[in-house]
Amino acid sequence: MINGHGDDLHLYPDVWANFSSNVYADTDNHALIEHLGRMLTSSLGSYPEPEPYELQGMLAQAHGLDAEEVLVTNGATEAIYLIAQHYKGQCSRILQPTFSEYADACLLHEHHLSDEGADVLWLCSPNNPTGRCEAEHQLEQEIIQGRSPIVIDRSYEYFCARSLPKRVIRPDLLYIHSLTKRYKIPGLRLGYIIGHRETLAQVRQLRQPWSVNALAIEAGKWIASNGFPESIDRQRLWRERDRLAGALREIQGIELEETDTHFMLLKTPYPATELKEYLAREHGLLVRNASNFLGLSPQHLRIATQTPEMNDALIRGLKAYIEQQHTPPRHV
Repeated sequence: MINGHGDDLHLYPDVWANFSSNVYADTDNHALIEHLGRMLTSSLGSYPEPEPYELQGMLAQAHGLDAEEVLVTNGATEAIYLIAQHYKGQCSRILQPTFSEYADACLLHEHHLSDEGADVLWLCSPNNPTGRCEAEHQLEQEIIQGRSPIVIDRSYEYFCARSLPKRVIRPDLLYIHSLTKRYKIPGLRLGYIIGHRETLAQVRQLRQPWSVNALAIEAGKWIASNGFPESIDRQRLWRERDRLAGALREIQGIELEETDTHFMLLKTPYPATELKEYLAREHGLLVRNASNFLGLSPQHLRIATQTPEMNDALIRGLKAYIEQQHTPPRHV
């Protein structure tokens, strides 16, 4: 794992607004947390199922699938590594810039990485860090025709303001999903793979028993049994994203990319490492230094839209930093 993932909040105890994580601060997960509190004693007092069969069945039913077409994992990350192990030793193409775990998992399992033709194509849609999903639309015919195995990570699907292509169930096509971001429970680690039963049967043989903890399973069962309740006012979130984006574009020197989600990629004239440290130290604001995404520059940052109060504080912090850079030093 690359040292420098987002949400390194543990390194900054005085931060009060976290823009480095794509989790939305104003997510309403109170009912879920209350349920988990009631289930805490029974969940921790016994082993969970070696594989979350009941939850897989519930998720399959919610998606109109068979239970054999769903595989619950310890977050999207376990899904990535299991799939990379399933395709061990093959040639993979990863559309960059994107989440570093695809490359890490592929290298661990002896893949050859290629920028052109490959046995396996890895696609994040919507993409992290850009927030865009146009790549999946551009590759839709290739996905339908099934020319080679394709892995599509839709962990941020819930946050996408643009509809994604219809899911296809085929032996050489796997989809990765996440529940932790939507319900603000990333500490529980809960994701799942959707795919053809024959492919998932092979992937299941690679997983360790009890990889998904009992509390995460309970969270998933509550979510599925309650019909995937809305946890975020997404229309309000997208409006706030547009307001934040407008304010960012008014700051001289900031280049902001278009996004289909609530998080966005921006470039400043300043080193991302220094700007991140300044915002955390002086303003209690944590942003994502995106310079370690392959193909991005040392000046790139990723931020996720938060509450209006937090977003306004970010704008003030950025302006203060820029003003400081342009203020000549005093001579005593």
